Amino acid sequence: AGIPPEAHRYQVNGRTPLEWFIDRYHITTDKHSGIRNDPNAWFPDSDGFIAAVGRIVYLSVETVRIVEGLPGALTGGC
Repeated sequence: AGIPPEAHRYQVNGRTPLEWFIDRYHITTDKHSGIRNDPNAWFPDSDGFIAAVGRIVYLSVETVRIVEGLPGALTGGC
């Protein structure tokens, strides 16, 4: 869906940043306090959500590019 393959190559604890974001993007309510966490409130409109996804994809692609440019000794030969 327009997401570069490189964005899926950068992982943090076995998951891409985009996977982490999507996994955490749901409404929850704490059982004890009743505090509601609504990620829709993080963004004033859908453009904010789309921009966040774009930033996550950009970060992932650029990280892959930078790491691939490092000498093998610095990356553990990866």
